[in-house]
Amino acid sequence: MKIRARRPSKSAAFGILMLLAATLSVLPAAWSRWLRGPFQLLGLPQRALLGAARRMSAGAAVPTEKLDRLQRQNEELQRLVAQQALWLSDLSRRLEELSGLREQLWSDRVDILVCPVIGYDSVARRQTLLIGHGAEAQIEPGQWVAGGVAYETWDRTEDGRRLVMRGFLIGRVSEVQTYSSRVQLATDPKFAVPVVVAKVLPDGTWQPDAQSYLLSGAGDGAMIIAQADRDLTALGYGIALVPAAPDLPATLTIGMIKGSVPSARSALHYDVRVEPWAELRTLRHVYVLRARR
Repeated sequence: MKIRARRPSKSAAFGILMLLAATLSVLPAAWSRWLRGPFQLLGLPQRALLGAARRMSAGAAVPTEKLDRLQRQNEELQRLVAQQALWLSDLSRRLEELSGLREQLWSDRVDILVCPVIGYDSVARRQTLLIGHGAEAQIEPGQWVAGGVAYETWDRTEDGRRLVMRGFLIGRVSEVQTYSSRVQLATDPKFAVPVVVAKVLPDGTWQPDAQSYLLSGAGDGAMIIAQADRDLTALGYGIALVPAAPDLPATLTIGMIKGSVPSARSALHYDVRVEPWAELRTLRHVYVLRARR
């Protein structure tokens, strides 16, 4: 009689494998090592692939320096977009007044002078930069100074207005010599300027508030809006702006709002901390805005 071999069904095979696994789990390792070997060999290709994948993943990690550079570039582009919107808003208001439109055009009112930073002065009572141009370059006390865009990355085809709008205000010229000048930084305790605050909208644009505040230097690389009548941080305000003026042809940012605390002098007011967009002592070049008269 011929006996035909029959393959077990899928359910029967599954039951046999489960029984075998249960038996191996209770047997001593020395008894079952010979049976585990073939299955371990089957796992070697998968282990090799997993190891290669891990190595590729580790090699694909973006260096920290590159991430920092990309973040700085992203911040510059965000400032540029927001500043352009504010500048257009300034022009629209002037257009509605039907006078002085030409006076608001950046290229017609302001020259931009690139100046190397040759010194940094930071003591308890003074925070300044020393720059390498002076009276010979028509620099005068009171002129605004901007920073934040590395001169090495400046596209020479880019106009000066766009260059400055990618940066931020850092202070004003305070002393002028023949071939050098001193810039009083906005963090200097004797610095003060009226500012408005703005919210950052979901599309990245800035929405300025109508109310004005006095921003002063607080030393230690920071600024302060003292005794504000509102908790600006809780209300969502994140940017401090210097409004356009005769010596400043467009509204420009001067810092980021970093927090509010109740004022020690009044229970109904708040002291608001404002910080520059970058560490000012690391700047290598600044941009003096010379308003034409």
